[in-house]
Amino acid sequence: MLRRLLILVLTGLLLTACGDLPKPFSERAHIENNPLIELKDSPGIFIQPVGGMSEDASNALRTAIKDRLFERNVPSALETGSRYQYRLIGSVAAEPEPKLMIRMQITWRLFDPQGRELDRFVQSVEAEHLSWVIHEPTLMTKIAEVVAGEIAPSVQDEAVEQARTVEEVIIFSDEVTGAPGTGNKDLTISMRAALRRIGFRLTEKEEEAAYLVQGAVELTPDGERSEKVSIRWHLVRNSDGELLGTVSQNNKIPAGALDGRWGAIAYDIAQGGIAGLGDLFRADGVTLPK
Repeated sequence: MLRRLLILVLTGLLLTACGDLPKPFSERAHIENNPLIELKDSPGIFIQPVGGMSEDASNALRTAIKDRLFERNVPSALETGSRYQYRLIGSVAAEPEPKLMIRMQITWRLFDPQGRELDRFVQSVEAEHLSWVIHEPTLMTKIAEVVAGEIAPSVQDEAVEQARTVEEVIIFSDEVTGAPGTGNKDLTISMRAALRRIGFRLTEKEEEAAYLVQGAVELTPDGERSEKVSIRWHLVRNSDGELLGTVSQNNKIPAGALDGRWGAIAYDIAQGGIAGLGDLFRADGVTLPK
């Protein structure tokens, strides 16, 4: 299933004349709209709408909680998705108090991906009634700070238990396909070397591997004197065949520039690709050296 497909894009340089190829592929891939990949230490949490609050107030509080969790390196989202399998549920019971005050009891419950309750606590809040009605940012932040401080350790502890180091992970790095010239051979060698430098163990038998790394190159004409080149690195979990993500590197080059020997160009491409693949490994619970 392509449940966790991520697209990481490197924008190439527009070339107007022949000559040495630029090296945009050596840069780290940009990650678009993927907080789970950016944050490395813990799984993601779906913060559900808070019961007993208006939609606007609930969204304000949920956003504040998301920001406070981000500070603790815990990814979260206000919309559900396969990456955010933990669920935080809150419900408010409020009673007006004299002197324009309001007193609330907010019950918070955290569930793991299997639906088991990991944490439950009741938060007592007393505030000015107007601040609550207009969901004043300072009040939302104070509430969120307590919530994030309570639930973050529960999620992070589980992430530590599930983490694996690179030395424990075996990789099958398949041969790259689709490249002209010496590209298939040079890219295959360069990516395998990049994986070994991180510390992964490589195998020549696909059935022995925990993950598969697959590379593919595609060149398409782009005018009379140039062409577009796209290199995609797929990371597949071998146990269930799930595609965990794709690192995509793109550039525009003079036509025929890659028809010969790739050499150092392949090394630069692999360096840019391994940065994105490293983020995908981390997202699946593999601890990489810094």
